Amino acid sequence: MADRLGQRFGNFRLFQLLGQGGFAEVYLGKHVVLDTLAAIKVYRTQLAEQDIQRFRLEARIISHLVHPHILRVLEFGVEENAPYLIMNYAPGGSLRQRHPKGSRIPLATVVSYVNQISSALQFAHEQKLIHRHIKPQNFLVGNANEILLSDFGIVSVDQNSRYRSQRDMVETITYMAPEQIEARPQPASDQYSLGIVVYEWLAGEPPFQGSFAELPARHKDAPPPPLPNIAPTVEAVVMKALAKDWTQRFTDIRAFATALEEASNFENEPTMYSIPPSQGLDATIAVQFPSQQPAGEAASTGQQASHGISRRVVVSGLLGLLALGAIGGGIVWFSRRTAPPVSSSTSSSITPTPAPPKLPASSPMFGFNPQHTSFNANEYVLSSSNVTRLVPYWTAPTGDIIDSTPAVVGKAAYVGSHDSKVYACDIASGNVLWTAATGGAITSSPAVVNGVVYIGSADNNLYALNADTGETLWKAPAGDVFLSSPTVVNGVLYIGSNDHKLYAINAATGSMLWTVSTGDSITASPSVINGVVYVGSNDHTMYAVDDFTGTILWSASTGDIILAASAIANGVVYVGSADHLLYALDATTGKTIWTVSTGDRIGSGCAVANGVVYVGSEDHKLYACDATTGKVLWSATTGDRVTSSPVVVNGVVYIGSFDHKLYAFHLPG
Repeated sequence: MADRLGQRFGNFRLFQLLGQGGFAEVYLGKHVVLDTLAAIKVYRTQLAEQDIQRFRLEARIISHLVHPHILRVLEFGVEENAPYLIMNYAPGGSLRQRHPKGSRIPLATVVSYVNQISSALQFAHEQKLIHRHIKPQNFLVGNANEILLSDFGIVSVDQNSRYRSQRDMVETITYMAPEQIEARPQPASDQYSLGIVVYEWLAGEPPFQGSFAELPARHKDAPPPPLPNIAPTVEAVVMKALAKDWTQRFTDIRAFATALEEASNFENEPTMYSIPPSQGLDATIAVQFPSQQPAGEAASTGQQASHGISRRVVVSGLLGLLALGAIGGGIVWFSRRTAPPVSSSTSSSITPTPAPPKLPASSPMFGFNPQHTSFNANEYVLSSSNVTRLVPYWTAPTGDIIDSTPAVVGKAAYVGSHDSKVYACDIASGNVLWTAATGGAITSSPAVVNGVVYIGSADNNLYALNADTGETLWKAPAGDVFLSSPTVVNGVLYIGSNDHKLYAINAATGSMLWTVSTGDSITASPSVINGVVYVGSNDHTMYAVDDFTGTILWSASTGDIILAASAIANGVVYVGSADHLLYALDATTGKTIWTVSTGDRIGSGCAVANGVVYVGSEDHKLYACDATTGKVLWSATTGDRVTSSPVVVNGVVYIGSFDHKLYAFHLPG
């Protein structure tokens, strides 16, 4: 590699090497007059005269691609027969750097990326250009955290490069469509390549792996393996984009992005697991549900009424998504034992359809997902027809009261207690698998990601624990107690503290990335979507913060303190305040869209599902409001204050009250 630092290319002088690949080097350059920065890509190839003319033509075409999500080419040229491009500088690096190989990315983040990338590709395709080099390295992060498509294929350079290593060639062909491998690229080839990237983001690895010699055949003939732990609706969209025949893919890249977003509106991305049936009950626990049926009904292979879908046979013994409550000093778990037969008069008019996977879904962090919608569309076992038959399953004692909301991943439920310990309990029996001591009471709810349990403590430390053993991997100190619950996205943990700060912490090491100060303590858990962290503070303010830089994007005032997490859905932030009001704020600007009043202060988080936002109030009520207008559609009275956050699962709304009861509301019939 030639040492080019100090050399001048066009109007820019090179002063820093940003990176290098198999056939090019990228430098940071400064304009010799204006002092502005740019990225200069210098190819390691020598072009013949006829190829120089072709390069100039291709580079000129690419320089005319002006789009918010395309990296702009500012200048181009040839120095000593070596071609170069001068482009806008993207300071955030690439998505490959942000998400190293092996990373699994939340579906909401993937959708955000795909929407931006697809808009750029659609624009290019309408200009009759095919990118041909779609891979994570070529998605850059701009000044405003936007995604920028870079490195459009230049045929004159590709055909003349002799410096590509075997590794570079394997890396490129990993994302290449069958027809592109055969030198017949179509616009749909970019769709296939983006589909490979999406598969990798969701699964942690691309669908096809092997040597440079093996990959072409696998792209041509091998079916992609099923996406692990991904909802069928989302998987179907990705598989259509990966059709071997390009005519069988979506009509265009925009249709692919739209289909993926629509599928994501109904599906989260939890880990799935199956659970053996209960072997016994703790009869000493008194649990109350509306219209609870007696336990011990005969097992049935009849049809299960599932809210909004056809009825199918239910295999008894699957636990279903938890309905969890804190009673005294222990975890209480409820299970649906068996369902009674459905009468023929009820089921005869319904045409059976293939049942969704009978696998309960996990809740890896408070609110199920980083947006805290508290709505898990992947839970298929509990339904509005059988939730009234829930009976106690097991209890697990702890040494003090539990304010923490459990997280359930794999075969364990994780929760914190006021006895300063974190508990991991077997979900089939309630047996305590391990405990881990901290130096203070725990009200924070855990997040469990990639085999690590993250939780805050009143000893002013955030803990990362091995999910299998409870061993402390690291702890990060703050200036005061952690009452907030952590949210983990893309390898970064976000959490608030009573020291008035929002923290961004490297989830792998515990090192501090940035902090943002607010005017008072933060007890609410942050919500994260589309590169923005939303968090409320006791200074009566809701904040939107750039997740990469910690820059405050906007703040919005409420009439009193904000105690609980917001929920983000469809571009709206829903958050309650102690001023008795539920707020709907524009997620982009913070502007108030509507407010609705309850009879007392709101310390409950929100749940958003299918156009309805649910929230509890200290006026003893649970409210359901129209998510668009704020109109109160329904309310239900409990026996005492409600600060618990509601959870919506398969047509059932669960919430706890200060009257020591967990309530489940479902549709009758």
